Amino acid sequence: LGNLAKLPVALQEMPRNLMQICEEVSEVCPNIILCLLYRPAIKQDKVYRVYENLSKMPIPVDMSSKKNDDDLSRSIVKVETLFETVYTPFLQAFKAKFPSAAVADLCNTFDPHDDELYDHQIEPNHKGSEIIAQLLAHIAQNHDFDGSQAMSYHLQCGAAGGGDEVIATRADLWKLQKSAAAAKS
Repeated sequence: LGNLAKLPVALQEMPRNLMQICEEVSEVCPNIILCLLYRPAIKQDKVYRVYENLSKMPIPVDMSSKKNDDDLSRSIVKVETLFETVYTPFLQAFKAKFPSAAVADLCNTFDPHDDELYDHQIEPNHKGSEIIAQLLAHIAQNHDFDGSQAMSYHLQCGAAGGGDEVIATRADLWKLQKSAAAAKS
């Protein structure tokens, strides 16, 4: 963007632009794996200042269920609101257009409170990159690209039993899950 004042227009154009990209990619490679963006690291905000800058944006948020109503907490909810506002309707249209595609849900895979996944707030580090690779490998090996169901996959790190578990849901039923740590903010 380069300028947060352009954010409202960019958000309005994003679903159309994403769909156009997917259509063009599908002409070359019909087996689409759409990667959803992960949330920026919260504790590394001194780098790109994503949360600080969002605190200045007039994005309405509901803070009634939050314990804190400070700028950082409001910014976290703004990020969640932006993701839900863009991705929820887009994924419904995406499933209709690409009924057997796969979605790598990095929003629900990365915990924005876990600094061990990031370098410089918005860049995955080695550990974060390994998680992305693990999720994409699972999708490539297990998703039914010839089937009739677009699916969204996210990795639940440290699932019961100490391992990682891949969670699959219908892409059109995608919902941003709040991490336990995020619910406390």
